[in-house]
Amino acid sequence: MAEAHSYPLLVGFKETDIPSLETKLLQYFRTVGGDCEIEYENGSRTAILHFTREEDQRNVLAKESHQIRLEKGVLKLTAFPLDKDNTKSVKNIKRKHSIKNDEARVHRFSVLKGLRRSFKGKASLKLPAAISEPIDTAVLRYLAQNKSAAEAICSEMDKNFCIVNLGQTTVTLSPVSSLLKQKNAKAIIKEWTDTVKSAFAQSVSQFKSVKFNPDSDAWKESEKNIREMLLNENVIVVPDKDRGALSVAGPVSDVNRLEKSLSEIINKIHEEKKSKTLEIEVSPSVFHLLCQNGLLDNLLLVYPELKLSPESPNLNITGLGEEINAAINVILDIVLALKRQNVELDKNVLELLKDEQQEELTDALLTSHQINAAFEISGNRVQLLAVSHRDLSHAQDHLGQLLTSQYIHVEDGNVLKKPEWQQLVSLLEQANSKPCRTRINTTAQQVVVSGYKDSVIKVQHQLGDFLTQNAHIEETVVVKANAVVEYLKHFNTSWMEKVKDKVRVSYRNEAICLSGSRVNVTHCKTVVEGAVSAVVFDSLSVCMSGVKKLFQENETLYLSAIKTKTGCLVKLVYKPSDGQDNDDITVQNMVAAFRQEFGNHRVIHSQQAPPPKAHKPLVFQATGLDPYLYHVQTNEGLDIVLTKGNIEFSMTEVIVNSVPPDLNLDSGAVSKAILCAAGPKLQQSINAWGATGNVGEIIVTEGCQLYSKKVFHAIAPYWDKDQDTSEECLQGIFMDCLDMAENNNLTSISLPAIGTGNLCFPTAVVASLMLDTILEFSKKRKPKHLKKVVIVLYPGDMQCIQDFTDEFKKFPNASGDSSLTKGGPFSNLTSTSDMHETKMGNVTIQVVTADITKETTDIIVNSSNQSFSLKSGVSKAILDAAGKAVEVECHIFGAKSNPGMIMTQPGNLKCKKILHVVGHPDPVKINKIVKDALQMCVKSSYTSVSFPAIDTGKGNVKARLVADAMLDAVIDVMSQNSSGPLTTIRIVIFQKAMLKDFHGSLEQRAATDPNPKDEGQGTWGGTGIGKFQGIFTDRNTDKPKKEKDFTIEGQKTDATCFHICGNTQADVDLAKKLLFQEPQTTTIEDEAIGKFCDADHQKIDDMEETMGISIKIENSKAKLTIEGLSSDVLKANSEISMMLSRKRDGIPEQWERMPAEATCQAFVVQAKTSEYDEILKLFQASCNGTVTKIERIQNPGLWKSLEIKKRDMELRNGHQNNERRLFHGTCDTAVPNINDRGFNRSHAGKNAAYYGNGTYFAVNASYSAIDKYSTPSQNGEKFMYVCRVLTGDFTLGKQGMIEPPAKGPASTDLYNSVVDNLTNPTMFVVFHDTQAYPEYLITFSI
Repeated sequence: MAEAHSYPLLVGFKETDIPSLETKLLQYFRTVGGDCEIEYENGSRTAILHFTREEDQRNVLAKESHQIRLEKGVLKLTAFPLDKDNTKSVKNIKRKHSIKNDEARVHRFSVLKGLRRSFKGKASLKLPAAISEPIDTAVLRYLAQNKSAAEAICSEMDKNFCIVNLGQTTVTLSPVSSLLKQKNAKAIIKEWTDTVKSAFAQSVSQFKSVKFNPDSDAWKESEKNIREMLLNENVIVVPDKDRGALSVAGPVSDVNRLEKSLSEIINKIHEEKKSKTLEIEVSPSVFHLLCQNGLLDNLLLVYPELKLSPESPNLNITGLGEEINAAINVILDIVLALKRQNVELDKNVLELLKDEQQEELTDALLTSHQINAAFEISGNRVQLLAVSHRDLSHAQDHLGQLLTSQYIHVEDGNVLKKPEWQQLVSLLEQANSKPCRTRINTTAQQVVVSGYKDSVIKVQHQLGDFLTQNAHIEETVVVKANAVVEYLKHFNTSWMEKVKDKVRVSYRNEAICLSGSRVNVTHCKTVVEGAVSAVVFDSLSVCMSGVKKLFQENETLYLSAIKTKTGCLVKLVYKPSDGQDNDDITVQNMVAAFRQEFGNHRVIHSQQAPPPKAHKPLVFQATGLDPYLYHVQTNEGLDIVLTKGNIEFSMTEVIVNSVPPDLNLDSGAVSKAILCAAGPKLQQSINAWGATGNVGEIIVTEGCQLYSKKVFHAIAPYWDKDQDTSEECLQGIFMDCLDMAENNNLTSISLPAIGTGNLCFPTAVVASLMLDTILEFSKKRKPKHLKKVVIVLYPGDMQCIQDFTDEFKKFPNASGDSSLTKGGPFSNLTSTSDMHETKMGNVTIQVVTADITKETTDIIVNSSNQSFSLKSGVSKAILDAAGKAVEVECHIFGAKSNPGMIMTQPGNLKCKKILHVVGHPDPVKINKIVKDALQMCVKSSYTSVSFPAIDTGKGNVKARLVADAMLDAVIDVMSQNSSGPLTTIRIVIFQKAMLKDFHGSLEQRAATDPNPKDEGQGTWGGTGIGKFQGIFTDRNTDKPKKEKDFTIEGQKTDATCFHICGNTQADVDLAKKLLFQEPQTTTIEDEAIGKFCDADHQKIDDMEETMGISIKIENSKAKLTIEGLSSDVLKANSEISMMLSRKRDGIPEQWERMPAEATCQAFVVQAKTSEYDEILKLFQASCNGTVTKIERIQNPGLWKSLEIKKRDMELRNGHQNNERRLFHGTCDTAVPNINDRGFNRSHAGKNAAYYGNGTYFAVNASYSAIDKYSTPSQNGEKFMYVCRVLTGDFTLGKQGMIEPPAKGPASTDLYNSVVDNLTNPTMFVVFHDTQAYPEYLITFSI
C-alpha cells in the first residue's frame, strides 16, 4: 500500500456472498470518510481500509454505526482502529508465503482472526457520546466567517480528544477515536464531558457580541453607517431586521473598543431623523451675497447645528423646528433690506441678459470678478442687488465696461440670405456662448452684436468682413482698346478658367466688367488686370492709299496666318486724318522709317505732334508691368518698394508680422496667413520664446517653411484716437525692426500695413509713420547691410493702397536716380518666339524652349533626387537619352557620400559631362543649387552650361519664382567671375508657357536706356520698316518718279490704323512684319499628286494649320494650289515638292534629306517618336536587351532594287503578301559593308548553313541576339538589323542548297525562300541579294 494512504481501519461484516462487495465497501467509506484504498479477499468477513488523512479515519470511527443498503436489506459493518504495525505484519506474512508456495499455504484470514481476538479485549470501552453546547448566534456567525479564530478553538479542543463541529445555532463536541488507545482511556472517558465543556467555555470567552436596537426608521441608515465604519475592523455585523436588532461580534477587545463609537453613530442618526428641512425663496446668488456680509457666520454662532444649502432657485434650511423658524425670519429681513437698481445698458444687451439664467449671470459677470452684487431678473426687468449703494454703483460701472453692443451696416441684404451667413452666425454664437453668450441680431439694414466687449469686437470684425467681402459689386477694368478685349475674349482665354464660377464677366467698349461678391470680384479683378497687363498691345498707323482695301479683301488670310504664326490678334480700326495715334513714338518712328526708305512718297504725319521730351531721372514712378507700385531710393542707397500681394510669399530675408498680446497667430488675418505658409512650427517657436506679450515687444523666430530666413513678430498697440502714445509706440516698432535687420546683417525686409486692421489705425496715419521712420532710419543709420525695404499691401484693401500711394506722391524729387531708370546687370534683351537672350559682360545668358537632351554645351545640368535616380520629367528624359551607363554611374555615386551634386559621363548626349544636382521646391535653395553649379563650372574651366527650369515640374514651384532664383544666382556668381572661362549660360524650358515668366524676370534685371538713340529711325524687331513689302508698299511696279514730280502737302490720305495684341513683344513684332507680306498663290501640277496616301494628306493638313495657308488638291487634274502669305507659300511649296520627289522616286516618307553625293547614310531615330517606338516594340517582343540607339539606314540604290524585285515577285506569285520584317544579327566590322552594299550571300556558312547557302533572317530578335550571330564589340555593344525581306512563297530548306527549289516538277518558277519549319518557321533563307534591305540598325547590350 502506498505511503500516501497511511491511516488503516479494520472493517468486519457477516455476509460475504454479496456481488461486487469490494466495490460497495470502497464507495461507502469514501463517502462517509474520504480518499482511501481497500484490501479484501473474496469470501473473507473482514477488509482493511487505508485512508489518506487521519481526520477521515477519525470521522469513520466516530460514527456509531455503519450500513450499506442492498437490493434486499442492508449490510451492517463494524469499524475498528488498526495501527501500522499490524498492517505491516499482515503484509510480511503474505509476502513470505507467496514466495514459498511449495512449503506451506498460510491463509491471511488466520492472521486477521488473531487480530480480531486481540481487539475484543478493548471492545468493552466505548467512546463517550457527543454533546451540544449553546453559543451566541453572532459569535457563532463570526467563527463561521473567521477561519483562523475557529481553527484556534479546534486546536485547543483537540488537546482534550474533541472534535468541534459548528452548526447553525449550536456547536457539537465529539470524541476522537484515538481516545480509546490512551493508557488511561477509561479515566479520560469518564471525565471527558465535563472537561470539554469547561475547555470550550474558556475558548469561546475570548469573543463577544454587542446588540443595538435602532428605531425602525433609522435601522437601514444605521446598518449602512455601521458597516462603513467597520469596513477595516476584525468584527462582523449581524443584522436581524425582523427583531430590529444590529449585532456586532468579534474579539472581546475589538468589540469593547468599538461599542461606544457605534452607539454614538446610532444616536446621531436618531437625532437627524428628528430634524426637518424647509425651503425659502432665496436664490443662491443672493445667499452668496448675504454670506459675504457675514450672515452665515452669525447664524451658526447662535444655531451651530443649523444647515443652510442653496439650491437654485431656493435656499434649504435644515435643523430643529424652532431653530429653522428663527433663521428664516432673520434671512428674510436681511433680503428685504438689500439695495436694488435697474440695470442701465444698451437695450440689446438687456435683451441678452433677460434670456440668461440669473444665477449663471451673477457668477459669470459679477462674482467671478469679485463684485459684491447679484442679478434679479423678473419678466422684462433686470435689476442689480447689493448690500450697499456703493456696491451697486461699482457693479453698474463694471457691467458698462464689460458688456457692449456693436452695430454693423448691411450693404447688401442678399448676403443675409446665404447659407454661409447663417452658418457663420451659428458658429460664432456657439463659439462665444460661455460664460455669457454673444448675441447676433439681424435685420434688413443692420446686424447688432451684443455681449462681452472682447468677443463682440472680434465677432463684429468677422461678420463685417463677411458682409463686406460678400456684398455684390461691379468693377470695371479699363483697357487701351477694344482689340485687347477681343484678344482676351477669344485668343488668350487662360484667365477665364481662374474666374470661372466666381464672377460674371461682361464686355463693354474698351472695358471688361466683373460682377459678383466683393471678395471674388477683388480677386478676379487682380487676375483680369494681370491678364490685361500681360497683353502686349501695339498700334500701327499707315497713311497710304489702298492699304485698307487690300487688308479687307484678304482679311481672313491675314488674320489666319498671323494667328497661326504668332498667336496675335490684328484689328483694323479707323482714325481721322488729323488724329494722333495712342502710341505717338511708335507712329513717329514708323513715319521716319518710311521717309528713310521712300523719301516723302505717300507718307504723311501730323505736323502738330509735340517734340519728344527729354527724359529726366525720377525718385520714383508708377511701374506699369513691374511687380511693384512705386520704388524710391534714398540718398543713402536704401531702396523702398511699395507693392501689393501676400506677405507670406515675400522673398526678403525677413518679414514683419503683427501679433496680439496672447501671441496666438491664428487670430489675425496677416499672422494667420503667415502661420499657414510657415507651418505649425512657427507658433511653437513663439511659444518657446517665453514672451510676456507686452505692447511694443518684438519676438524673433526662424522663417520655418517661409521663403524668408527670419520673422519679426511685433505686438502693436490699439490706436488711441489722436493721443500720440499709440503712434509713438507704432513708430518705435518700425524703427526697432529696421535696426534689428541692420544689426543682424540682413539685406532686405518686408513690412505689412501694421495697425490698419483690428488695431483701428487709419491707413493714412500708418503710411505717413512708416515712410517717415524709414527715411529717418536711412538718414541716421546709413545702413551698410539693409539695402531694401518692401511695403506689402493686401490687394483687396483699396483704401490702404490709395493712402500709401498718396503718401509716396508727396515726396519731392531726390537727387539720386530711381532703380526704374538705373541700368540693370543684364544688357537689353534680344527676343524671338522661342528664345530670349541677354549679356552680362562677356557672358551670354539665353532662355530657350527646346529639348535639353539635344544641348551641345559642355555641361548639362540634371535636377534629380537624393539618390540621383529620379525617373520622371526632365530627369527621366536626360537619363533615358544618356543611356544605361549613366544610370549605373549615378547609382554608384549616389550610394557614396556627396555634397548634393555628382558629375557623370555624358553617355549618348552631346555634352562633355552631366552635372546631377539634388532639386528642391524652395526658391532659396534653388538659388544655391544654381550658384554651386556655376561655381563648379568656373572652377573646372567649362565654357558653357545648360540648366533645366529646376523644380517647375514635379516640384510644382511657380515659374516666376524659379526664374528669379536662377537669374539672381547667375548675377551673383558671374559678377565675381566676369572674365572667367564660362561664357554661355542657357536655361532650357520644356513648356513654352513658362517662357513668359522668365522673360519678365530677365526684363526686370535688364538695363534700360532712358535716352534711346536714333529715336527718329523706327524699327520693329530689329528689321527696318523700309524692308517690308506687301500691304504697306505701293502695288504699282513702276519706278518711283523723281521727288520734284510730287507735291507732298497737297496729298491727303486717311490713316489706316491697326491694333495688334499678342503674348510677347516678339510675337507682336512678327505680326507687324507679316502685315507687310503680300498674299501669293502658287500652283503645282504633277502626276505624283495622285499617289498621295492618307499620311501625305495628314501632313498637308498640318501645314495648313501651322502655317495659316490654304492648300487645294484636285486629284483628277493632278493639280495642287497653295494660297497664303508669300513666305509661307514658299515654304509649303518647298516641302510639297520634296514630297512629290519622294513619291516619284519611291523613297519612304520618313527618310531625311541626304547630301547629293551620298549613296547611303545612317540617321539616328529620335526616342519617343512613333518610328522609334515601332522598331523598339518589334525588338522587345522577344528580346529583353537594353537598346542604346536605333538608326535608319537610307540607301536609295538598295531600296529601289528591293522595290523592283518586290513588283516582279508580286507579278509572278499573283499576290502581295511577299514581304516580312525579320532580324539579322551581325558584328560591328560588317556594319559599314551591309549599310553600303546590302547583304551578300557569298558569305553564307560563316555562322550557319543548315538550310542552304543563302542569307539567314530570324523571325524573333532573341535568336539574332545570340553572341554567335551578333558578336559583341570591345565595349560590349551588339548589333542587329531589322530588315525588309521578300520571303514570297517558301518551302523547306536543306543543307547545300544554292537556290530555292522549283515549285513543280515541270515548272521553271522557283520558290522565293526556304525555311526551317513549314508550319511555324523561325528563320528564312534568301538566295538573292536584292531580296533583303537593312532598314534599321539596333545597337543594344544584354
